[in-house]
Amino acid sequence: MQVELEGQTALVAHHRGAIGDAISAALAENGASVSVRQLGGHDPAAALKLVIQEQGRLDILVIIAGFAAPDATKAMPATDASASLTDPAIEAVGYVNAAADALAKHKGRIVIVGSVFGVLPARLDPMRGAIDGALFQMTRALAMELGPRGVRINGLALGPIAGPDEQGPLLAGDKRLLSHMPSSRPGTVTDITNAVLFLVDPETTYLTGDILVVDGGWSAGFARDF
Repeated sequence: MQVELEGQTALVAHHRGAIGDAISAALAENGASVSVRQLGGHDPAAALKLVIQEQGRLDILVIIAGFAAPDATKAMPATDASASLTDPAIEAVGYVNAAADALAKHKGRIVIVGSVFGVLPARLDPMRGAIDGALFQMTRALAMELGPRGVRINGLALGPIAGPDEQGPLLAGDKRLLSHMPSSRPGTVTDITNAVLFLVDPETTYLTGDILVVDGGWSAGFARDF
């Protein structure tokens, strides 16, 4: 997929990984000047200040902050789940708040990337999607807050995503989902980057506060045994 991002600047904030790298590369290939910051232990306001000093403006912010792959064989202890809830959501809100003024100058776009388990919990490990659920609820709330300023914000909920070696480990999700989805195959990195490009395309002007689900149909309920 190709969109026109020439002259635009983007910040991709993520934990080091292939998905964030692929999104950064796709934005750059479509003309954007891309900066990357690693999530975890950094001050979002300071990071944004440096990016804007370097780039002079900000048009696109992509945050990959959730993404816990569920262990469908056992429940996650409540203490572990609650301990993991705060940092990613707080850091994502910090980035959005720090970027709001710069994005509002150019009708900016924000994409929050997480797991489909934030939309529909995994039956045997329901707490694994709690982080992503909080992020997506935050996405909707921020859409109401930022919409009057011309900023669009949407979420991207991913199902199983294969790496370059389709037989190797998944980049996101769980292989056990594949028998419960119409496509019966994991998604690809291109599926992700195409979705991100659609959401940040300047021509996509009337979509905000939405969670775009890219999961091969798993959340539709195909062949589900519960």
